[in-house]
Amino acid sequence: MIETLETRFEATCEPQLKTNITPQYLYQILLELPNESLAVILEFIEFMKYKKQHVSSEAPSVKLGGLLRDANVDITENDIAQARREMWGHLGELNE
Repeated sequence: MIETLETRFEATCEPQLKTNITPQYLYQILLELPNESLAVILEFIEFMKYKKQHVSSEAPSVKLGGLLRDANVDITENDIAQARREMWGHLGELNE
């Protein structure tokens, strides 16, 4: 038997997350909803499709370690520390 929206929300006022949801089960739930709610659900489904498409199509990250190994660049720990002080030294000060 398919449980109704009321029985899913009665005890805790929160939906119980299920892991074995089928398209047929979702269809039965959609039949219970008013037509006004369907536009919101469609928008959410389109968002989920968009999100899946963009997550799976993201370019892999590029590792930059050793990028300047063959370049004739000599950067020391002191150089890095000085650059940090110059960039972040005035953080929090108000420019008046």
